[in-house]
Formats: sequence, C-alpha cells, structure tokens
Amino acid sequence: EPTIVFTAADATRYVRIKDTNYPIPNGAFFVAPNGNDANAGTQAKPWRTIKKAVTTAPSGSMIVIRQGTYHETVVIRDKTLTLQPYPHEQVWLKGSVVVRDWVKDGAVWRKDGWTHRFPQGDIPPDFLDRRYPMAAAPDMVFIDGMPLAQVGSKDQVTAGTFFVDYGSQQLFIGIDPTGKRVEVSALAQALLLNQSHNTNILGLGFMHYATSVNQYGAVRGDADGLVFENNTFVHNASTGLSVLGANGSVRDNIFAFNGLV
Repeated sequence: EPTIVFTAADATRYVRIKDTNYPIPNGAFFVAPNGNDANAGTQAKPWRTIKKAVTTAPSGSMIVIRQGTYHETVVIRDKTLTLQPYPHEQVWLKGSVVVRDWVKDGAVWRKDGWTHRFPQGDIPPDFLDRRYPMAAAPDMVFIDGMPLAQVGSKDQVTAGTFFVDYGSQQLFIGIDPTGKRVEVSALAQALLLNQSHNTNILGLGFMHYATSVNQYGAVRGDADGLVFENNTFVHNASTGLSVLGANGSVRDNIFAFNGLV
C-alpha cells in the first residue's frame, strides 16, 4: 500500500479549528488563559482551567472558553454542560508540552529526566500493521508541527525519528532542536464524559494526546444524547473520539492523523 507522508500543506489544511459564533446566554461561565481558579468564573473574572469550570459550574451551565491552549485532562461527571469557544476564537486542548534544554549526544539530541510513561504493547495483533512495530506505543514528538516516527532503540534514531527510554528516563530525537519548537505528548486523554447525558462539546480542538487503544479515545463519551459539533481531533495517538452511548450526534467535525480511528 502507498506510504502516507505528512506535509506542511497538510498541517495548514487539517490542523485548524473551524470559525464559530455560538451565542452566549446570560449566566454563562468563562475560562481564559489569564484567569485564576480563585475567581468567580465570570467574563470579567474568568477561571484559569477548564477542569475548575466543569467541576464548579452546576448542571445545565454553559462554559465559554477564551482563545488559547489548555494542557489538561478534563472529566465531566454526572452533569449536563455545554463547552464552547468565545465567538471567532480558537481553543485547543493539547496533550503535549514544549520541551527545551536538549543535550547533544553524538549524532542525536537527548532530553534527561523525561518521566512521562504510557501503556505499551496493548494493541491486539490484528490491529497492528507489521510495517510499523512501534504503533503500539502512544508516545509522540512533533517538531514545528511535523510528527516524528517512533523507533525502538537509541541506535535506530535518525533524522525524522525519536526514541523514549523509559528505564533511563531519557528522550532522544534525530533532528537538531535549535530554533525549533519541540512538543512531546505528556497526557493520555483530553476529555472524559461520565454519565454527563446531553452534554454539548462545540467548536474545540483536541490534539497531541498519547491515548492507548484501551482508553478508547482522546475524547471519550460514556453518556447518552451527547453532541460533538465543529470540533477538530488531530494527531492523537489512537482514536480521536469515541461515543459509548445512545442517541449521540457527531456532525461537522474534522478528524485527521489520529493513529487508530
């Protein structure tokens, strides 16, 4: 079969969030990168984290998220909420962190003290393409938005690849990171909806989550009547979205470069 090559043109085409303009009712709660979780959650005094918003807002609330990137795993449990961006703003939930302070190590570059671990090798054999033996490992590295391919040892690292040594807590890449943005996945899941029936997830982006197959998705909906509209699910290690409930709606979303589905 043909090899799929990710290009800069793909990044422009797929790694984006649709422009939306959802109305904001009176009484909505707000989250913003310049907020504080000690605030009241109003537009003038927003919370800092989505996690604070979903745990504090009562069932039936709308949560409006201001433009920015949120490095979080969020759980909505036993309540109905609506999560949406502020009109015409872009909101990403991102599982990666920017990694700096690389050390030259022969022909590769090394990051010490890398302690993030994810389940390895839990993919059933018939799910795994034998041409890609590391597909069972959900670790991911991106340099200036371009994904690197994972290999199984330091000796295999070349330009365009990376290796994670869990035993020595070291991360190796084959590209000089100087002047580049290196992002490495550090969270497994973005959003878990647990019996949060009739919740609406609108116009958000989810990327770089190191989700294993057994976790069912970077976003997992275990509830009925869920609505996912105008969201983007891109570059997550396994499934972008799973809906494990009745009468859900998944419409007008972007799904691209998720490892399994």
